[in-house]
Amino acid sequence: MIKSALEGFFQFSTIDQERRKDDFREGEAKGLAKGRTLGLIKGHTEGKAERAYQKACKTAKKLLLKGFSLYEIQDITGLTQEEILKL
Repeated sequence: MIKSALEGFFQFSTIDQERRKDDFREGEAKGLAKGRTLGLIKGHTEGKAERAYQKACKTAKKLLLKGFSLYEIQDITGLTQEEILKL
């Protein structure tokens, strides 16, 4: 009787351990997927902002060559005077 009770206990423990491992793997997979998604979103957002900044710089250079004032260029592009002067 004790032997069968112990066997049942160890069998239950093994099943419980396997369930925990499966839960851990599932949680890990969900965490990795969420991390990848957040990383892609962040990368996309940063890339979009960088492209907008580069476009503003290109426009500012053209406006400088055409004789626009710093204030006009700042108003049109949204760049700061310091950013414009670095061009």
